[in-house]
Amino acid sequence: MAIFSLLLRNASPEAESPQSIESLASLVLQEN
Repeated sequence: MAIFSLLLRNASPEAESPQSIESLASLVLQEN
């Protein structure tokens, strides 16, 4: 899951806030 967050942070530098990372992580958990 850390890899996804790193890729997403690199893809969108504006999404470095903890809230966005948590929301993206929740989406990854839902997909898995």
